[in-house]
Amino acid sequence: GTLAKWIAARGKSFVTLVRARIEERSNLAELQRLDDRTLADIGLDRSMIYAAARGTIGGVAANWNNPMPVAANSNEPRAA
Repeated sequence: GTLAKWIAARGKSFVTLVRARIEERSNLAELQRLDDRTLADIGLDRSMIYAAARGTIGGVAANWNNPMPVAANSNEPRAA
């Protein structure tokens, strides 16, 4: 009963963790393949690749569904 529920809950957590790690590695590989200009176009530089692959920028979870708007002629973010 209780032990089975505990194991099932931990199993789901483990699967979630593994899936997140696989996605992180996939994101990392994809970002590493980009050249410096393409990275700059999306507002990143090489030092930010690991944080971007994890989905964190500056220690805050990134919301890729609602990206910060950027100026058309600049790689610098601007306030919305």
